Amino acid sequence: EMVRNGRFIAKYPNRKARGYQVSRLMMPNKTKITRMARQYLEAKPFQEQLQVFVNTRLGLPFQDMQGQISNATALAERRENYDHRSFPADVLVLTCGVDVQDDRIEFEVLGWGLDEQTWGGLYGVIDGDPSTDHAWRMLDELLKSEFYTQDGRLLRIAAAAIDSGGHHTQKVYDFCAGRIKRNIWAIKGMGGARPMWPAHARKSRTYKNKKFRIIGVDTIKDTVFARLRVAQPGAGYCHFPAGYDDYYFEMLTAERRVGKYDRKGQLSYVWVKEKHARNEALDCRVYAWAAMQGLIYERRLDIQKIAQARQFSLFKGDALTPPATDVEASPIPMQAPAPVVAMAATAHKNNLKRRASGRSGYVRR
Repeated sequence: EMVRNGRFIAKYPNRKARGYQVSRLMMPNKTKITRMARQYLEAKPFQEQLQVFVNTRLGLPFQDMQGQISNATALAERRENYDHRSFPADVLVLTCGVDVQDDRIEFEVLGWGLDEQTWGGLYGVIDGDPSTDHAWRMLDELLKSEFYTQDGRLLRIAAAAIDSGGHHTQKVYDFCAGRIKRNIWAIKGMGGARPMWPAHARKSRTYKNKKFRIIGVDTIKDTVFARLRVAQPGAGYCHFPAGYDDYYFEMLTAERRVGKYDRKGQLSYVWVKEKHARNEALDCRVYAWAAMQGLIYERRLDIQKIAQARQFSLFKGDALTPPATDVEASPIPMQAPAPVVAMAATAHKNNLKRRASGRSGYVRR
């Protein structure tokens, strides 16, 4: 009855050439709805079979949904009762991802355990013009911070990746150039089929041969979203602390993976940001993930050995990172850097202003 009484409606009636989409659902005399439902359920677990169903039964182009998490609420429900002042005992290494914007610096400290199990630790915003030294001093203090685990171990941030591809590139290069021994790297993200971490660093011709790494952001996003789909704690599972608010998860899920055909008809997949959405949380997570890859490929990190030896290194700190030697710049143990804590008291108002004006902002409360 629906098909018999239905009619085609042009979305763009003024166009000379029109196209219409027809699926087998519109052929009830030749296709049973119950049979199509069974076919869909049988094909759903298998990507190739699902593509055939979408193309031949629904008459639609297939969009690879692998890695896509569209429901931020589902991730928000994973929040657990811990924070950066006391990481779970399974956390062995800390990395930091830093996203530089025109008027602020956003960051996330990410904890790592065995089998790529991760714990979000501290997400925040350093409000201030990154063209000034003040914002970078605050970031430096953050990267020198000391954190503790629930079994009493002291951890420092073992590596950090700072985006140099968009804003204040000269400042990023200058900041990272003197901190290579602390595994603080300037990176640029590039899409396409690229490795997560390059085999060699590159030198910038524009900025006095300063070194940077090109990371495969699409490859990392594929991996990150695959880990977000892991439903049970264990290998690959992503934990989130109670202090992450709902807006963080909206930014984390602001992109989706879609298929595109080039002029030769070759299919490739790219990550596309939802319109008017902010994605700084996803960028910071990607850069923190890249920093871990840098430890593995450039510093030969073996997290299995750290897990085996952690009972011998209580209170001695992360062996990958030397302790801060500048007494005045050393932060107070067991808490975030003082500038970040002080910032949180006033940043909430700025955060609300950003949302009202269409800009993003998130500060750990």
